[in-house]
Amino acid sequence: MSGPMDGDLVTGIEDRLDGGEVLGVLRLRYVPLLDYVQAVVETPEGAQFVDPGSVRVVRLAFDVVQDDDLNEPLRDDPGWRRVVSLDAARADGLLRRPLVPAGLRAADIEERLRRITAPLVTVGWRVVEFNHWTDPDEVTSHCELERAGTAIEVAYCCTDDDVKLWDATPSPDPDNPRPPLDHLSHPTDEECRDAFAAQGWLTELG
Repeated sequence: MSGPMDGDLVTGIEDRLDGGEVLGVLRLRYVPLLDYVQAVVETPEGAQFVDPGSVRVVRLAFDVVQDDDLNEPLRDDPGWRRVVSLDAARADGLLRRPLVPAGLRAADIEERLRRITAPLVTVGWRVVEFNHWTDPDEVTSHCELERAGTAIEVAYCCTDDDVKLWDATPSPDPDNPRPPLDHLSHPTDEECRDAFAAQGWLTELG
């Protein structure tokens, strides 16, 4: 039996923090500029990106669209091609990676950030806010901290499992934001602590 196909009625888990299960018609959308395939489930409430690994078929060929009737805004883009098989897209390495690891909740990321930033809080930094940002290619959670008029930000990207450190003072030129002070890939809590120390953030105020 073939795997999920474009037009099947399926269930899938939304590819976002705190994503729930959705039921609808699977659409596979090839994005030629980025050379990947998006797994989208069309529901009565709208189209939802889903984790491709979570897709389960409920009914085969529920709403198959023929090539001539395909309403695809990217079909005139150079390199566009139709993709109809989820398994074939996976075998060809075309599936867009999930933005959020399966089952990850916003509370899990906040707990990770609190653990990472605990050494900063110990020396007097105050947590101002936590927030989460989702764009087409990643989900990032930010913790802004303040001490003695200095603002910093620790950002954790769950898509790439990396941490960036920022000077949170507004840039004098909004069109040229400051680059990160440091970028840590797959860091341990101890490696984050060492990065804070290297920035001088763990020095106790006199």
